[in-house]
Amino acid sequence: MLVVRRPASEPYRRVLLAVDATDTATAATAGTGITPRAEHIIVHVAVVLGEHLLRLRGIAEDALAKLRHVSLEDVRASIQRFARELEPQPSRVVIESGVARDTLLDLATDHGADLIVVGTGSRTKLSYALLGSVAAHLMRRAESDVLVVPERTGR
Repeated sequence: MLVVRRPASEPYRRVLLAVDATDTATAATAGTGITPRAEHIIVHVAVVLGEHLLRLRGIAEDALAKLRHVSLEDVRASIQRFARELEPQPSRVVIESGVARDTLLDLATDHGADLIVVGTGSRTKLSYALLGSVAAHLMRRAESDVLVVPERTGR
């Protein structure tokens, strides 16, 4: 599904490819496939599951910062490996920690993206809920166009 915010006067110039660690290929491949001449930026937002609850339980900010760092480093190699295999290769790989739906909006603005590509329908119920809610949020709030790509089911 493509959500268009403004009439197109030229091809997309900068495309933010939001990937998650479980299934990066479908959305990113679709995004590069329909915008082969654009600059592509792979973005992954690592989430510390239960961070809000940990805060409520009184965990120190420095301990949360360590958890965020571990979360980032845990996925960095696989995201970078995927980015090297993608055609055309992205100009940048950005891996950040935060609330995915808000961080992706900020990164799209910071990088001047005129299209955000995000997947939905991951294999696990938890990742489906997280990514599905991210896609829905981006469709409602992004200033740029948003392309939501369903996961291939192999059917």
